[in-house]
Amino acid sequence: MRIEEGQIIELEDNKEYMVLKKIEYNNETYVYLVTSSKPIEVLFRKEQINDNELILEPIDDSELANIIPLFEN
Repeated sequence: MRIEEGQIIELEDNKEYMVLKKIEYNNETYVYLVTSSKPIEVLFRKEQINDNELILEPIDDSELANIIPLFEN
């Protein structure tokens, strides 16, 4: 199972996020998430599939600096 743009998902912090955009870069899938309610929070995560389970891994700061510009298009 993979997530799609426009989908609402709940993360481990028990907040709902909308998937605004999804991109492929260097054989990895990255997602841009915003909370579906106020206060608005923004997250960038890396999509991983392990044993048919979807995992959205946090991105470290060094990787994040390279990823954010990709979502500006």
